[in-house]
Parts: sequence; structure tokens; C-alpha cells
Amino acid sequence: MNWKQSLGRRKFYAIFAASAVEMVVGILSALLDTVITGHIIGTVGLSAMNMLNPVVVFTMFTEGLFAVGTSIVYAGYKGKYEEEKADATFGTGFVCSVCMGLVTALALICLVQPYLTYMGVSDTIREIVNGYLIFVYPQMALAPAYRLINQMVLTDGGEVTGTAGIIAETLLNLVLSVILGRAMGVLGIGLGTLIS
Repeated sequence: MNWKQSLGRRKFYAIFAASAVEMVVGILSALLDTVITGHIIGTVGLSAMNMLNPVVVFTMFTEGLFAVGTSIVYAGYKGKYEEEKADATFGTGFVCSVCMGLVTALALICLVQPYLTYMGVSDTIREIVNGYLIFVYPQMALAPAYRLINQMVLTDGGEVTGTAGIIAETLLNLVLSVILGRAMGVLGIGLGTLIS
């Protein structure tokens, strides 16, 4: 095995490990809000947060839609030392990610209420869901661009920085959601998620 293959393999595993940590931490972050809501508000709050599982899965899908492909194409151009094409790829991916975030947030704003009506949820659960989503809609709009930027950090060699940032973000989410959740209820949990 020559040094290029060895370097490429190490880079692949470094990005793979960092991306795996990012996915696990992303899922844990979503679960944290559910656990904190269940603990602070009770079983009704837990039921309300569980109603949002399809929303969370949809958002996670749209987050990665452009981030993964853009980072692969970007890395290919960087590896060939074609900086202009790499920059153009990032720019296009960023614009697409911003548009995807806006479309995702607008789609969820339009579809959550019919979804809750279709599911026949109680007024209490609807109120908790709507309270949480007040601050989470902006986070959903920003999520695809955030994910793309994080993928670019990983691709450019910042595996440790990116992973440390994701872990710090999750810990901040936990602390803020607990503190703000106790003070403001479900609104505080949503605000803690947005801030982190």
C-alpha cells in the first residue's frame, strides 16, 4: 500500500467516525428534548413530543440531503486542487441547503396542524406541540445549512473540531433545555434547542 492510499484511508475513517458521531449525537439531542419534556411536564408532554417523531425524522432527512453529496463532490475537487470548482460546489450546496431549510420549515408550518388533527390529538397535546415548535421552526429552517457547514469542516480536515462542536452543542442543549424548561415549560425546552 502506498502513502496516498494510506492517507486516503485514514482520511476516510476520520470523516466516517466524525459523521457517525454527528448522527448519533443528533438523534440523542432529539431524544433529550423528549426526555426533558416528559420529566418536566409529565406523560402528556411525553405524548406530545412523541407526536413529533415524524417531524424530527423528516427534518433529519432534509438536513443531509445536500450536505452529504456536496461534501463528496467538494472533497473530490479539493483533492484535484481545483479550488474554484470546490468553492462553486460549496456555494451551490449552501444555496440549496438554505432553500431546503426554508421549504422544510414552511412545509412543516403548513402540515403539522393537519397532521395533529388527523391523529386526533387532544387540545393539551396540541398546545404543548405548538409551544415547542414556536422556537424549533427557526432551528429547522437553519438545520440544512448548519449540517452542510459542519460537513465542510469535516471535509477540510476539522474532524476533531467538528466532533467537539457537536458534542458541546448537545451538552449546551441539555443544560439550556433543563434550565429554561423549568422556568418556561415547553417554550423553554424549544428555546434551549434553538439557542444550542
